[in-house]
Amino acid sequence: MTRDFDQAAWDDALAAHVASRAPEWLAEDLGHECDWTTLATVPAAATASLAVVARRDGVIAGLPAAAIVARAVDPALSFVAALAEGARVERGAAVATISGPTRSILTAERTVLNLLGRTCGVATGTARLVEAVAGTRCRVYDTRKTVPGWRLLDKSAVRVAMASTMRSSSRTTTGRHSPSGGSTPPARCAWRGSFSRPPCPLSG
Repeated sequence: MTRDFDQAAWDDALAAHVASRAPEWLAEDLGHECDWTTLATVPAAATASLAVVARRDGVIAGLPAAAIVARAVDPALSFVAALAEGARVERGAAVATISGPTRSILTAERTVLNLLGRTCGVATGTARLVEAVAGTRCRVYDTRKTVPGWRLLDKSAVRVAMASTMRSSSRTTTGRHSPSGGSTPPARCAWRGSFSRPPCPLSG
């Protein structure tokens, strides 16, 4: 069986992947219709700014993807990141700002937050694992056991976390424990893809 230990970096190919999936994610969120509540209550000419704020400490990942999703709703939306990919964020700190037509912001908000919640959660969980095994012979890998359709973004978030912990040669895996000791190969940490805590939540 081919083993998929390749990490995905943010590049033009991944950006194109997100752009191709964004309409599907938005349609799913909106029930394949439109945001009727927003259309009924918000004037068409209204503009606003939305601050995306971290609800707990963590590692930031997925900002370029979130920007693409916002622009898929409305090219007039401006998505400005307040932090760099891989940055450590403290609870209450601003992560990004979305500005533009209020209707478009409200339409994009949930999908953008869900995306960032997942990618930041993967990055934060990965960073914890890498830190937990620091100084040991245990290595962390990422493999193919990801949510269908999310593998590239999950792997990209793992890579971001590795950079944030300055252990770029390490990766994250789901798998079985292999005992180590003496002359045996380094153990591989098992990780089932879900964390003891929920993914790093963000709010608008």
